[in-house]
Amino acid sequence: MRLFWFDQAGDRSLSPDERIEQAQQQAQQAELALQNLQNRLKQRGINPDSL
Repeated sequence: MRLFWFDQAGDRSLSPDERIEQAQQQAQQAELALQNLQNRLKQRGINPDSL
């Protein structure tokens, strides 16, 4: 049996496990965005490590 919390608007709060999973997904998306930006800079001849 699981117990969930809801706010006054009826929206369910995330469980601790769901919050962890969401944070991990956001971190992965941020890492991919960083890699894409670094690749775009390298394609333009800019060393991202020197910025």
